[in-house]
Amino acid sequence: MKEAFGHRRLDQIKRHDVSSWHVALREEHLSPAYADRFLALLRHALNMAVEWEMLEKNPAAGVKQFNVDNRIEQHLSGDELKRRLKVLQTDTNRTVCLIALFLLATGVRLQEALQAKWVDIDRDNKVWRILAANAKSKRSRLAPLKSIAMKEAWIQITLAQEIICNASSAKRAFAL
Repeated sequence: MKEAFGHRRLDQIKRHDVSSWHVALREEHLSPAYADRFLALLRHALNMAVEWEMLEKNPAAGVKQFNVDNRIEQHLSGDELKRRLKVLQTDTNRTVCLIALFLLATGVRLQEALQAKWVDIDRDNKVWRILAANAKSKRSRLAPLKSIAMKEAWIQITLAQEIICNASSAKRAFAL
């Protein structure tokens, strides 16, 4: 950024300059997501300049990001899953293993599981309503509770209002 804009006054930076710089970042072999982060940083800095009345309008406003989907989807092979399950079922640190089994069986995020309450569980239909306030997406959704999740959660982890807790002391297993 300094090389591209450091020698200029703020009012000399134009939208075309920002757009060209953004494209040049890609040509320098930066990933689209990384180039977008640089653009977001510059946009924020220029927004602050507008807020502090150092600039009339943000020249980075309206410059389109690349928005390339760079998510990586990973799946365990059958052998990897068997090895992990064996460790989780036999390791001596039962609390952590039970939590990991519960997460693996339900596919929910750790933070969602840590915020779960019994009132959100429909035992008859074996589903768990994850509230919008607890979900990363901020949308309510249902998570099916497979038999292993039901067994591990109900038999070995529970006691208090919160699902994931230490059954002997009714305290949270761990805090983040």
